[in-house]
Amino acid sequence: MKSANWKCFVVVALGLIGVGQAAWAASNSPESLDEARLDAVALIGTGQRLEAADLLLKSLREIPPDRPDLALGAVGVVQALLFDTEYLMQPGERKVFFTQSLDETGHLMDLLLATLMRYSDDAGITVDEAERCVQDLYRLTRSDNQVVRLGALFTMSSPYFLYDTGWAQTARDRIVKEFPDTELALEAQRLPLYRAEQFGPDGLDLLFNAANQKDELRAHSQRLRADAIGAAVYNNLEARGGARDDAALADTLAAAAANAPGWMEQYAALSILADLDTNRAGARVRDAATAAIARNADPRVAFRARTLRLLLARKSGDAATLLEDTGALLDLQDLPLVPERNNYEELMHHVRQSAARLAELGKGEEAQALLRRLANRAPGSALAGEVEETINSIEEPGAGDAGVAAN
Repeated sequence: MKSANWKCFVVVALGLIGVGQAAWAASNSPESLDEARLDAVALIGTGQRLEAADLLLKSLREIPPDRPDLALGAVGVVQALLFDTEYLMQPGERKVFFTQSLDETGHLMDLLLATLMRYSDDAGITVDEAERCVQDLYRLTRSDNQVVRLGALFTMSSPYFLYDTGWAQTARDRIVKEFPDTELALEAQRLPLYRAEQFGPDGLDLLFNAANQKDELRAHSQRLRADAIGAAVYNNLEARGGARDDAALADTLAAAAANAPGWMEQYAALSILADLDTNRAGARVRDAATAAIARNADPRVAFRARTLRLLLARKSGDAATLLEDTGALLDLQDLPLVPERNNYEELMHHVRQSAARLAELGKGEEAQALLRRLANRAPGSALAGEVEETINSIEEPGAGDAGVAAN
């Protein structure tokens, strides 16, 4: 995202000359993929959602099929496309994109994207439709197109898609064997660490219950390249005879986040911190997030740290932190992208949830201001229309409750 309102002269010029004539012949580098994503996001800022989606689709189709090293760079492009089609496009635009732009029989990349769109649709899908999505994904994991195959394997390895089923475990085994030198293969092994978020307060117990699962999970981790953050958690549990102590886990993870050599390990530690019992470890979690922001080592880590503080601030009613961190996220000229989650969606959800909480706390004007900034990023979009309704509800008596319901 190039600026808070995304309306710059370059975007207008691109729209006038036709984005299809932009200066790349093929998406053959991370830089060309990022350029396509930024140009598409800028188009969204001028209300050209369908044109943006076509540009993103074109850049993904043009990735050479023998360049799996570009799959990580493609993640942000895919995330921008999914966000555009699911949250920004009006119904008529979405129908046009599916019927006139996507070619599921002619392009394997299109089939992969369409499968992801169907499975992740907030409107929900039937069991039969979900099974067809999984079958399509599995077929794509056998594709000769290495980029598509890697993308399908990574998706199937995700705990958000297939949880930690046999399908997901097999995909993680294959991704290491077939694409051992790619960053997505390394990240796929870390994905089970995030599974806790899918199961609420008991998630960490399901993931790290020493009595029932520790040995199995340790073996699984070692088989698939042991993860430093996962090992830190296992070792913490072992030192306490398998007993879970959220305060001690918070200290372990805070130290891991501070000392991990790479951003992915730091990010993983912060993500697990989000699942700790805040009544027992809230102060430690907040301190770890604040320290991560102060280190300013990597924007992806800082983004996750701010969302972690926002979770705590909404629970405690800390209006000052809500305003500070939500404003800081909205100030970002371009969102830091991660394979583990779609930060376009993360920004949207956190702004709306923070605004709802601020309205509850009697700060309706501040809540409205944050929501307007969110709507201005995608003028004329379905999201902007929903946000405008929420803004209007805050102006009415009892608007705090209405704001919460809207989110």
